[in-house]
Amino acid sequence: MSTSEIVTQNDLTAVTKSLETKFQELMDVVVKQKSIQSSEETFLTKEETSKLLRCSIPTVNRRVSQGVLTAYKIKGDTVKTAVRFKKSDVLNLFTPSSNDSLK
Repeated sequence: MSTSEIVTQNDLTAVTKSLETKFQELMDVVVKQKSIQSSEETFLTKEETSKLLRCSIPTVNRRVSQGVLTAYKIKGDTVKTAVRFKKSDVLNLFTPSSNDSLK
């Protein structure tokens, strides 16, 4: 572990500026990481969606047909209809209801 000896007010100012610079660099990295993570959308399979919602796959299909959940078809997949669900859409199903009768 290294030690520094601060002798003058100029030394203290230089150390303070150095720390502020390093702190700002770290904050820039954190902000950049958060923006990257928020811009990347995660997609789930029907199985993953049913596990997250703790329901069956037919219930997931029913929610899609009712328009509660949006399914995104994978382009070019014609043999089997493969769909994905945005994780943010699935998690939005858990938002509290404003309906007072449910309280």
